[in-house]
Amino acid sequence: VKLIKLTIENGVATTNFSKELRAASGGSARVQTIRQQIEQTLKQFPSVQQVVIQIEGESAGVLEP
Repeated sequence: VKLIKLTIENGVATTNFSKELRAASGGSARVQTIRQQIEQTLKQFPSVQQVVIQIEGESAGVLEP
């Protein structure tokens, strides 16, 4: 899994991961854990209030159980 791009703008961190993240996420419990880990990591930065997770540029239905 590769982080292709990360931008932080107006308090929103937008991540773009490679398509392997979808395959690595497995079942719904694993999806929830991965989502929480990404959000926790990025929200450690004071300027980040919201996190948008994309896979290869798509954000609809990404990392949902």
